[in-house]
Amino acid sequence: MAKYSIRTVKEKEAIVKHYQQHGWLKTMKKFRVPRATLVHWVGRVKNASPEDKNPLGRRYMIRKDTVNFIHQLLKKQPDLSIAETREICCEQQQQISRTTVWHIMQRDKKHYE
Repeated sequence: MAKYSIRTVKEKEAIVKHYQQHGWLKTMKKFRVPRATLVHWVGRVKNASPEDKNPLGRRYMIRKDTVNFIHQLLKKQPDLSIAETREICCEQQQQISRTTVWHIMQRDKKHYE
């Protein structure tokens, strides 16, 4: 098994459930998960608000003004590539990765089509 593995949300949920039934040691041995990671996941589940449907999902924060800037840019120039969009954002002091630009473009197509 690789040193680091990316787990799906369902796998994380199963691991946390196993921990709740069997404890730290058995869970760490069975799933080969470091204790710190397990503590982090259990804490996220425990501290999740009732509205949070997916407490173990990936999270990343994007500033609203950056998202709005991309929407406005793509309304004006809908044929821009991801790289071109990112370059314009960076020129305007909006530091953002190509991957994040891609996520915004895929998620928010309705805003600029």
